[in-house]
Amino acid sequence: LILFVDEADAFLRKRTETQMSEDMRSCLNAFLYRTGESSKNMMLVMASNRPDHLDWAINDRLDEMVEFPLPGLDEREQLLQLYYKIYVADLVEKRRYRG
Repeated sequence: LILFVDEADAFLRKRTETQMSEDMRSCLNAFLYRTGESSKNMMLVMASNRPDHLDWAINDRLDEMVEFPLPGLDEREQLLQLYYKIYVADLVEKRRYRG
């Protein structure tokens, strides 16, 4: 089982923050309690734009951290071209073919 948590810093943030609600604190504590041991049957993958906002106990439970830098200008242009091809040009072509 692979569990993917996107924007993990939204609910796994540092407990020292004064703005954390009691519900968020309970959620974090429950998460920490359930993830305290290694498992060969489960892998937890988390994504965050703000890893420095994660609670220290979360960082202690991570086996590895991988940073993906923001794409450069060339990569952004390639992504835009790919997006345009898939979601605009190909759809227009399919509609012409059907029409």
